[in-house]
Amino acid sequence: MKISILLTINVVALFLIFAVTSFVIIDINSQELRKSVELRNTSLADSMILDIDQYIKNRIDDFKTITTVEEVRSSIVKSNDMFRNISDIEEFLDSKEQTTDSEFRFLTEVNLEDASEELAELIIFYEESFGHNIIDELFITNEYGASIALGTGTSDYRQDDEEWWQLTKRDGMYIGKLEYNDNYEEFSIPFGMRIVDDEGNFVGVMRVALSLDDILSDLVDDHEILQQTGTRSVFLVDESGKILYPGTEQDSSIQKTIEYFPQISKNRDTFEIKNNLGEPILVSYSTSIGFEDFRGFGWTIIIEQAEHQLLDDFSEIRETVIIASVIGLISALIISILISRSITNPLSYLVDVARNIAQGNFDVKLQKHQISEIKTIEKSFEKMSVDLKNLVETEKELAETRAKVKNERFAAMGELSANVAHDLKNPLASIKSATNIIKQNSNNMDPKLKELVFPKMDRAISRITHQIDEVLNYVRITPINLIEVSIQKIITSSFESLSIPNNVEIVKPDIDFTVKCDVEKLEIVFINLILNAIQAFEEKQGRIKINLIDDKKQKTIEFENDGPAIPGDILQDIFKPLFTTKQKGTGLGLAISKNVIEQHGWQITVKNNPVTFSIIVPKHIQNS
Repeated sequence: MKISILLTINVVALFLIFAVTSFVIIDINSQELRKSVELRNTSLADSMILDIDQYIKNRIDDFKTITTVEEVRSSIVKSNDMFRNISDIEEFLDSKEQTTDSEFRFLTEVNLEDASEELAELIIFYEESFGHNIIDELFITNEYGASIALGTGTSDYRQDDEEWWQLTKRDGMYIGKLEYNDNYEEFSIPFGMRIVDDEGNFVGVMRVALSLDDILSDLVDDHEILQQTGTRSVFLVDESGKILYPGTEQDSSIQKTIEYFPQISKNRDTFEIKNNLGEPILVSYSTSIGFEDFRGFGWTIIIEQAEHQLLDDFSEIRETVIIASVIGLISALIISILISRSITNPLSYLVDVARNIAQGNFDVKLQKHQISEIKTIEKSFEKMSVDLKNLVETEKELAETRAKVKNERFAAMGELSANVAHDLKNPLASIKSATNIIKQNSNNMDPKLKELVFPKMDRAISRITHQIDEVLNYVRITPINLIEVSIQKIITSSFESLSIPNNVEIVKPDIDFTVKCDVEKLEIVFINLILNAIQAFEEKQGRIKINLIDDKKQKTIEFENDGPAIPGDILQDIFKPLFTTKQKGTGLGLAISKNVIEQHGWQITVKNNPVTFSIIVPKHIQNS
């Protein structure tokens, strides 16, 4: 890779790392900010719904206090005493039942106005204390269900036939559902409380309708503060998802169901929705769990906050980083190009100089550059060219001397080997002839002695003859006689010239092809490869498999055996002359084979796992 490209890549990568790191940091911070907002909004929702539950609990306690007022109790006891003297109470109640207003007066002959005045004073006290209407309806019945005192609102005279009255009498406490009262034109929650005397005996019931506006007064104040410090919307919904407080003054959206309310039970604390514009909105919520012995209404506070409002600052930072990254990237490209030119131009010149030196031109004159490092390299090149010139001349002289000595040595060794082999061959022939004569005249010889002596003599003569032939085949380089011949034919002839032991299995190829070769010399190669494999098995069971491969570029003859692998440290030396690991070998068999193959213009290779000798015959040589 060129330095200019490498330098440009590095500089650009540096700026990209900076940009990516900045984006990652911004994203991490934005995610942390989002988590912080989610936790804060959830905490606010928890606090708001707890305030509502606590407020309702305090109101219930206040109402219970009213039931213990002496004026109220004494008025109820008087009323109960009067009703006990009435012979037919049902007829009396039916006759007296009517709707009353805030000027309610008792419908009995007993003067019980003290209780009504006490209730009215309590209502006025609450209104003056909190600055708004708290109770829409407040009245008391005796133990027979007759309304005997009215603090505010309206009431039927008879209440014992109402379900709420029966539940209050039975359970001691009744809490109704939020309902809209046309008479008061607002929403309220009815409460019923049982009244008992000092001995705990039931004497009557008090009903109070708590205004929703009063319940939400603190929530409205909290929401106004939130709107001043940010853009968050607050909703209060009941257990079915109907809106009780829509985030603004009560309007037409009250009692409508929030569309995503079913998701609240499926998510934890905070989740995300899309508004009408497709923008993400974070929704945090908290559901009422009550306060002390008040179990709550199951209402839920929901806080909505647009996600883009949280990330506006980060979006601006992200845009700034993008602009800075683009400018930095362009600047990096320009700077890297300028720097790379100041470096690569001298280096390109030095590359040309090195190429000329490599081609043998040691008289190259170098230019002078201003960069100190380039100057140092130039001086090194000058010194290197001089040293290489001297070294090449010295190596050339040394190589010529070595080649001359080697040729003379091999020539002398070849001549000596040929003479020795020739001188040994004639006596060996005489020994072989004498052995045959002895065999023919050995009728009177001990048979056991014949079986012991003659085979040993034959093996010895055969081994010496083989070694002499190997020496002569190696030192005599005779011209090759090329003819077109079948490889299967040479393989068959090679095996016929050998005695294959019983422990060796031969697998011949299924296909055949022809090559142009010297048949006698190639047969010698095949015999050497087969003998090496047989000798590698020693006395163990083994298999020799011959494969013929014919593809587009070359023909391959493989001699494969499953004998022991050739040690890696000698694998590259097995084709060298006189190299052998056998005690009785000459070390010339594979060297002769290599010479024959190379004389044909072919190639021989070897590999392990399994041991395979491959003779490669290029087709372009065969076709020439």
